[in-house]
Amino acid sequence: MLKYILKRILFFIPTLLVVSLLTFALGVNSPGDPVEVLMDNSESAKFADQTSRRADYMKMRKKLNLDLPVFYFGVSSIAEPDTLYKIPEKLHRENLERFISMYGNWPQVSLYYTQVKALESAVSGMVVTDSLKDQLIKVRLLISELYYKYDPSVVKSKHEQLSDCFHVLHPEHNYMKELTTSYAAMVDGATVWKNYFPSFHWYGFNNQYHIWIVNLFKGDFGISYYKKQPVIDMISGRMLPTLLFSVLSVLIAFLVSIPLGVHSAVNKGTAKDKFYTIALFVFYSLPSFWVATLLINYLTNAEYLDWFPVKGLEDAADDASFGDRMLNYLHHMILPLFCYTYASFAFISRQMRGSMLQTLGQDYIRTAWAKGLAPKQVYWKHAVRNSLLPIITLVASIFPSLIAGSVVIEYLFTLPGMGRLAYEAEVSKDYPVIYIIMLFSAVLTLVGYLVADILYAVVDPRISYNKK
Repeated sequence: MLKYILKRILFFIPTLLVVSLLTFALGVNSPGDPVEVLMDNSESAKFADQTSRRADYMKMRKKLNLDLPVFYFGVSSIAEPDTLYKIPEKLHRENLERFISMYGNWPQVSLYYTQVKALESAVSGMVVTDSLKDQLIKVRLLISELYYKYDPSVVKSKHEQLSDCFHVLHPEHNYMKELTTSYAAMVDGATVWKNYFPSFHWYGFNNQYHIWIVNLFKGDFGISYYKKQPVIDMISGRMLPTLLFSVLSVLIAFLVSIPLGVHSAVNKGTAKDKFYTIALFVFYSLPSFWVATLLINYLTNAEYLDWFPVKGLEDAADDASFGDRMLNYLHHMILPLFCYTYASFAFISRQMRGSMLQTLGQDYIRTAWAKGLAPKQVYWKHAVRNSLLPIITLVASIFPSLIAGSVVIEYLFTLPGMGRLAYEAEVSKDYPVIYIIMLFSAVLTLVGYLVADILYAVVDPRISYNKK
């Protein structure tokens, strides 16, 4: 068994590497610019001028290691340079990639981009009279649009509008000459064929993924885009309530459902069996958010039955004893724990009932009856143990819920858990938090399968992983 466990753990390594690659790829390709998101959530950035904002942007980009290559190597066409990642703005890079795909001549594409930057720099220091300020604002807007426009007709239209504006602002200067010349050179000198020949670029270990995965093993999960806090601090503060509710819910569900399933199978077709079936499926059909809303409305409301607190986990006094604090916790946990658990009773008990009925028809059970064994021995010693195999299969699917939690229950009862954190991260597009929760869920899924395999061998001695 130990040899098998070690072998499975070794298999975890490539699986986790693939999961980490997928998670990282989602983070890299997520919509928006993470630097812009972080800066937009900063109070100081809202009042910064363009120059200081640019400096802050570059500083934040370096802090997030976005000035480095994405991976150890890159595969592209010979038309694309190996230094495109050095261009800070994500929209600029995407537009340059479109130009490369359309024309295939990076030197000319780069020259055109340089001319757009030079024109933007010239306009930023331009001073005009009050009557021409609206015209200057229009020029700046048109130049900013050139960074993400690639359709030839649209780009030429923007160039014509800029020429007309400059003719009004400074008719003695020809600001557009170099820009239009470089654009014409890019279009006329197209070498699209370069896009069809591959090129391999080696970047080494100083790349975004390597730094990210190393930091991950160190416990550094990055920074939240929304709250600008370390992700590990946010998760560690939310994990304990979710683990507490999830573990208790699983224990209660199995401790109640297994005896119910056995009792229902033993009394197959009787009034008890029918009553259990109807009652459990009524519970199973009730949506958890609806049940939670009813419980909050009627059992936490002074107008009806004010028996339970409406939200949170703790409101005990600072000088309360340990026993009083535990009772206070339990008082807060009863309603959400019920909502966590009740739907599981029907599913698990029906699985147990079906497995038990199949086992009771086996030859060794008939032999046990022929030996004159007591019903309790036949049911609980011989039948139940072998009937647990399908139930153990459910264990693997339970582990991810230990960290995912229940979004609805935690939100309705205002519980500071992982489910609510995932919901808040999704609403605010806080991708680092979302992807770390996904990564943890994948790890727990692998652990769940390993635990299920071990339990198979514990429950059924005939299962041996040492045999070939």
